[in-house]
Amino acid sequence: MKFKKFLLASQVKGWDEFYVDYKKLCKCIKQEKAIRDEQKKKNTHKPADSLDDDAPILCLTHSDAGEEEAMTSLIQRSFNDEYMAQVEHLNLIFGTKVEEIQEREREMKEEARRQNPAFGGLMRNDSHKALDPHSLDQLRKLQRDQIMLVLRDLYQDCMTLTQAGKMNYTGLTKALKKYKKSLKIKEDKEKQDQKDKKTLAR
Repeated sequence: MKFKKFLLASQVKGWDEFYVDYKKLCKCIKQEKAIRDEQKKKNTHKPADSLDDDAPILCLTHSDAGEEEAMTSLIQRSFNDEYMAQVEHLNLIFGTKVEEIQEREREMKEEARRQNPAFGGLMRNDSHKALDPHSLDQLRKLQRDQIMLVLRDLYQDCMTLTQAGKMNYTGLTKALKKYKKSLKIKEDKEKQDQKDKKTLAR
């Protein structure tokens, strides 16, 4: 199964905004590759002296190297902007969700302490003193069940957030690798040197 389909199948209902838009990133890569290929095709068939005032700025460069660098800078911008926009969005929404979970946790702990007989929780309410032992036990059980429901929801949200984070890491990593591969962007010098050393060592 391709990652795009796997990501959609793995998303938790109601949590769509917490996942990377991998499909949109792939669309950016496809469009930019098409633009790059079309630009190269035009440059290959267009005579050097046929430039006119209406030609794109990239076609007005005087050296092939300069034109290639300008073209790369232009087509990278769209993907990079989309990539960084998604990263910033995910960081913001994850941070907000974590704060929400922490606040719910604090409220749950406070409620548990308030209801715990060891802290005088139930006995602080005078209306509870009139209850017979059986009714008091039933009330305590109901309150414990309510706390367990809150705890279960917190646990489920934490697990979903963790799962979404792992999927996002994989999606962003795959998108970046796919982008570099499709546009044939060279690796940085340090990584290339490491590969060269491994090759020479064999």
